[in-house]
Amino acid sequence: LVDHWLLPSFDVDFQLRPKRKAADLFDKTLGRTRKSKARRARGTFNASLDGACPTVHVFSVASGHLYEKLLRIMMTSVRKTTKCPVRFWFFDQFMSPDFKASMPAFAERLNVTFEFVAFKWPSWLRDDTGAHFGIRGDKQRFIWAHKILFLDVIFPLDLQRVIFVDADLVVRADLLELYTMDLEGAPYAFTPFCSGDRMNPDTTGFRFWQSGFWKSHLMSLPYHISA
Repeated sequence: LVDHWLLPSFDVDFQLRPKRKAADLFDKTLGRTRKSKARRARGTFNASLDGACPTVHVFSVASGHLYEKLLRIMMTSVRKTTKCPVRFWFFDQFMSPDFKASMPAFAERLNVTFEFVAFKWPSWLRDDTGAHFGIRGDKQRFIWAHKILFLDVIFPLDLQRVIFVDADLVVRADLLELYTMDLEGAPYAFTPFCSGDRMNPDTTGFRFWQSGFWKSHLMSLPYHISA
């Protein structure tokens, strides 16, 4: 039973190694060489791919018939621009029966493969009324919560990497370059918003992360979208 959110404080004793100074404890540059060597020893994602042209795995969601139509356009653009085999992943419980029924013929026409995955919302992630915690009746937010919170459990364990592509996007380049990008050990990679000369002037006034709480919280780091 949790009766408060304040954790007790602890005093940690430490002993400096020979030829070390107390200031070294806060030096973030120490240890980077060791980490980079360990990363090279494990091998990058590129080195672990099977064959010269691996299967590119693409994950997407659609909320409604309109986005299912846009999703088909996105799939077609991926197939036209990506030379390697492509496999698409969708949430089974969020796609319409018509979409699921038409997918075998559509995938065969595009020469791609697909798979529907399902995940049951955890019973412990519900509020006192039994509703999905923080979601209520908003289907859009319910779908977003699935694709962000449960990425580590909805896909097979042997799936090395998957790219999320919005249903309303049109892909204009080969996804293999993005699929084989070296993430330097990071589990996720998000696209930062454009800034400087690449910033769209129409977004001025809507870039909430450039002022107030988010500006001080990010401390000059780029804001990455995760929705």
